Amino acid sequence: MPDVIILGAGTFAKEIVDEIDSTINVICYVVQDEFYYNKIDTIPLSKFKNGYKNVRYLCAIVSTKRKQFIEEFARRVKILPLSFIHKSVYLSKLAEIHNGSIVCPGVIIASNTFIHNHCIINRGATIGHNCTIQSYGTVGPGVNIAGNVHIGEQTTIGMGTNILENITIGNNCIIGAGSLVTRNIPNNQTWYGVPAKHIQ
Repeated sequence: MPDVIILGAGTFAKEIVDEIDSTINVICYVVQDEFYYNKIDTIPLSKFKNGYKNVRYLCAIVSTKRKQFIEEFARRVKILPLSFIHKSVYLSKLAEIHNGSIVCPGVIIASNTFIHNHCIINRGATIGHNCTIQSYGTVGPGVNIAGNVHIGEQTTIGMGTNILENITIGNNCIIGAGSLVTRNIPNNQTWYGVPAKHIQ
């Protein structure tokens, strides 16, 4: 297993490090300059230089700045991403997890479902068959996604949300915690409630 650099140093990053297999060696945390607090194991992005061999990175930033930070990191250093799937995850043999994604404990992912690059699927989420979650998507803890649901790039699904079958949610959307999504949602919108409604 390669050595790993963690992008981000917040609570979620620390949780992921706690859950990583002991055979993986975490070298350091790299953070955006404005979040650098001079901790021993933390390096600001502007000062990071890759002097390591056989190293990969794992992005544990939950905020919507994840895409921007990964792209900036990739411009500075040529390091490949690592995906992390916790050992307790049920992952169908017919499902796919793409580069750099994190799948937390207790998640269930059914057949013919595709999780694209740099997604975060949080604890206890259930994703049904024939679903797609596009790159940089975030699925909160305890979310239930029925079959044939398609979620766009950089969209965040809040904790405990339920999404009914055959729904499409666009890019750059936010679905508030505990919502029930019963219809398609266009790009760049925030929805919340039971049933979920557009928040202006």
